[in-house]
Amino acid sequence: MNKLLEEAIKSESIKVIMLSGYAMWQIQMFKREKPWEGGASEEAKENAAILEKALDITLSRLVASGKKIVFFVDVPELDFDPRECVKVRPLYFKNHTQKDPCAIARSIFDQRNTQYHRVIRDAQKAFPTVKFINLYDYLCDQVLCYARKDGVLLYMDHDHLSADGSRYVIGKAANELKF
Repeated sequence: MNKLLEEAIKSESIKVIMLSGYAMWQIQMFKREKPWEGGASEEAKENAAILEKALDITLSRLVASGKKIVFFVDVPELDFDPRECVKVRPLYFKNHTQKDPCAIARSIFDQRNTQYHRVIRDAQKAFPTVKFINLYDYLCDQVLCYARKDGVLLYMDHDHLSADGSRYVIGKAANELKF
């Protein structure tokens, strides 16, 4: 990763560097069977401190390069398979009911991401020239974080957006990407 960052920093043709990551998993070691656990544990706090230091080093290097930096804050992680939200076969041998709503509770998302979002808020204060885009702003309302919205399946698995989901959030974030 350092070699790639160094190449991007040195390249005269690269004007904007966009970062994203899956740090929430590393902070709290998320367990699907107990999705509410992990956000405030001592282990989560220690892991968040490691992330904070690494993010500080990385963003310091990138900001010093004079390039425009965009950091995409990760999407909510689902605790179900998004295929539960659609009928993927024309015929089922046993009853198939679609998950409705196709979403997780916003309160679970917020609790899971307590440490991660604290690290991001601190980074925003420390690096005001970095553009942080909260992808979850486009996937969540006050009550739910959606895996399917406006008839579009936004996820391909529990933590990766589908091609349609990527187009959806980038379309919503387009104004934030203008410099």
